Amino acid sequence: MMHGLLEIFEQIKQSLSSQREGIDFMAAIFPTIKAIQAAITLGTGCSLGPEGPSVDIGKSCANGCAEMMENNRERRIALVAAGSAAGIASGFNAAVAGCFFAIETVLRPLRAENSPPFTTAMIILASVISSTVSNVLLGEKAAFIVPTYELKSAAGILLYSDYFWC
Repeated sequence: MMHGLLEIFEQIKQSLSSQREGIDFMAAIFPTIKAIQAAITLGTGCSLGPEGPSVDIGKSCANGCAEMMENNRERRIALVAAGSAAGIASGFNAAVAGCFFAIETVLRPLRAENSPPFTTAMIILASVISSTVSNVLLGEKAAFIVPTYELKSAAGILLYSDYFWC
């Protein structure tokens, strides 16, 4: 299964190639499955990268909503971009970075005249709201505190200097 940017581009390509009628229930279930996958992967100690889970869950939720409710493919892409921006903004508490990420990676392949009106406003709003909600719910504290290391002997300096040169 692809992760990150490749999966975003694959979902955009599917949105452009297909025009669906009615409600797609698999599109509604997919974000939940992706969130469970990310929780299991991170819970078992595996790595998904710094932006992987937040972007993946954000864009999967937006893509699921877009697939269920929206038949206009340009609006679907705009919703996926807003979801990606919200994922980055909530994961890193950086609303501006989420906006730039979505515009550069998701909307860049589109031409400006093809994007629906208020796409940039939707991305900015999703990013700011997501960052604000995560800040209110999680606070500004770090998720975990790394203890400071105290050198107990001079040999520790040699070990650390060798570690940083590798």
